[in-house]
Amino acid sequence: MRNFKSNKKGQFVVIAALLIAVLTLAIAASIYQLSSHRRELSYKPVNELVLGIASDVDRALTHALSNATKKYYNTLLTYGDTAFSQQQGNLSGSLNMLKWQRVVLASYPQLGLSLNFSEPSSFTFQWDNPNVGLSQASIPSYELNIGAYGFKGWTGQANKYVKLTIHEFSFSNESYSTIKFKVEQSTSDMIGAPIPNLALDDITILGQISDAGWWNGTPKTLDYIGGGSYILIFQNPTDAYPRAAKIILQTPEDEILVSASTASDISIRLQSRKVSSPQPDNDPAVPVQIKLGSNTYSSLPQNVSGWENMQSGLECDFSGNMDYYFVCWETSEDIAIANPNDRETMVTHFGNGTITAVYDTIVSNSSAYSLTVTSRLEGSGTSNVGSLVFDGTPYATLPRTFSPLSLQDHTIVYNPASGYTFARWEFTPASPVWITLSDEHSSTANLRLFGNGTLTAVYQQRAIILDSNEFNGTSAHLGTVTFNAISYGNLQLPATLVPSNATVSNGQYTLTYAPLNASYHFMWWEITGDIILTGPNTETTTVEVHDSGSIKAVYAYMVDIPHQIGGTLYVDSHGSQNFWLIPTPPENHGHLASRASTGSGKAILNITAEPLEGFIVCDPVVAITTYMGISPGNAPLRTLEFELGFTYQEKFYRLGYWAFTIDGVPKSRYDLTTNVDDIAFPNGDKYLIPAGSVIKIDITATFTTPPGGTIKLYYGPDQPSCLILYL
Repeated sequence: MRNFKSNKKGQFVVIAALLIAVLTLAIAASIYQLSSHRRELSYKPVNELVLGIASDVDRALTHALSNATKKYYNTLLTYGDTAFSQQQGNLSGSLNMLKWQRVVLASYPQLGLSLNFSEPSSFTFQWDNPNVGLSQASIPSYELNIGAYGFKGWTGQANKYVKLTIHEFSFSNESYSTIKFKVEQSTSDMIGAPIPNLALDDITILGQISDAGWWNGTPKTLDYIGGGSYILIFQNPTDAYPRAAKIILQTPEDEILVSASTASDISIRLQSRKVSSPQPDNDPAVPVQIKLGSNTYSSLPQNVSGWENMQSGLECDFSGNMDYYFVCWETSEDIAIANPNDRETMVTHFGNGTITAVYDTIVSNSSAYSLTVTSRLEGSGTSNVGSLVFDGTPYATLPRTFSPLSLQDHTIVYNPASGYTFARWEFTPASPVWITLSDEHSSTANLRLFGNGTLTAVYQQRAIILDSNEFNGTSAHLGTVTFNAISYGNLQLPATLVPSNATVSNGQYTLTYAPLNASYHFMWWEITGDIILTGPNTETTTVEVHDSGSIKAVYAYMVDIPHQIGGTLYVDSHGSQNFWLIPTPPENHGHLASRASTGSGKAILNITAEPLEGFIVCDPVVAITTYMGISPGNAPLRTLEFELGFTYQEKFYRLGYWAFTIDGVPKSRYDLTTNVDDIAFPNGDKYLIPAGSVIKIDITATFTTPPGGTIKLYYGPDQPSCLILYL
């Protein structure tokens, strides 16, 4: 019995140990499960947020590329300058991405979110290459950190492109042409995916008939043959075979523009003639050389082909032979010369044509001549500043007369006085020409004299021009530029600093730009002349001045542009520059102030805007958001009234009215909405605001006792007062 009890005791001990072990394992498993669950709860929002932002980057880049291509295309149509259009398109896309980045950061203030681009986003438009067109946007790399979750160092990149390739171009008769092309866009892994749903409305087709430039063709049929390839048949603008075609299309979903042209060779005939010869003589004894682009042609005439529509440098030379001089350029057909009287100029060739260099011979009257050398300031009479080196001999003062000079080459060097720069040489008499110069724009030149005359070195006062401009040209001279601790505000810009001002001696200086107010933001510096800039993208930088030039601060108005056909009317001409409603610009930027009342009375803000074209359809519910300011802060304000409406053909139509009795301190923001269902719109058209209407917002403040006060309506990226016709 004792043994049985003893054995039973041992069994209880084993069972207890097993129970303790099982309980320990269960507790450990629970702790592990709880820890895993907590990690999962932390991981899940991080994962969703990262993937969401990465997806938003792609969407934002696509939207920015769409806007950038439209900006590029519209600028190209307006100015015809590819480089300037590229700059404007790239800037438009970059501003869109910058605004999106600011919105993302502002959307998660509690998470310690940071989103940094290692390099700025870039937008390129390669529409000029034969048979291939490309619109592309890229962010080489960006880094995402989420401080609240301890998540750091996540990197990604984003790319978007649309590519248009022309495969075949032919014509079946003089009325119709056929073009086969392919259009594709990038996917997430940058592999080209076909765009299969183009319609005729998405395509503009241009044809080049003979040398008459580009003319609109009429698309007739569009057949999709798979893989992003299409066959387009279009009607020619005239009954002639087009020698080239250009496609401009917009993708259906993303509205990205892209263009490509078929190859088009232009033939240019280069030739020469003497002034006395009515027809080109191309005298082989006369060493006329014509440089077109990067190539020089010495045996004239020459037929140069293979050109596409473009602009090139043009220059006439005589191989160092000073017996001849250049007179002018003559052109025919589709060729335009920037300055026909300049030996070095620019030529634009739109199609086939001729370029003729007109020259003449300098005839010697004697074997000995007299040359007087003087100098003068640009825009004034002779002042004789600077020194001279003639045939290796220095002369400290001017004027100088050299006689007799035989029919031979001489070397002349003009050294401007301190604070001045050489501009050009002038010779009198201008006709007949008694001198040839190797380079009239160089302070060092070789000359040959064929008669008596005066050679004048024209110099300019070295100057630094300070200025500021908005990148898209909407405004200019706003903000403050500080150069060498001296500030020049918007009322003083542009400012010209001349040598009498010690701030423009050769040396290094600090340069700073301060925007006009919070609505404007610094973008970059632009310089010309002999000036070295250390930091082109920072508001405060350093410049080294070595000669004349200009320094310009480029700024941007950063209020978000409303929707193109409906959206927000900001109380500033900049905020609405691409919108249907353009309000009357305020007297100053930053706020609008009313008349201040001197006693019991009212102060009224009257803000007007006119539709640009067509008519506006508003929603049944319209709204006003205002950020108000009262000056002084303790002004005895009694009531605030808001009235929104429009005037059409001298009749006023009220859209909404709000009245507030102020009890204590007035609010700084008022959000007002009203239903306009019961308004009788003009002509019985409900919700239509016709062209010719004037939209009005009246804000009335009633003060009770002196000294009265002033009401202000604030606007900008931080406090955007607005009228919303579309909710």
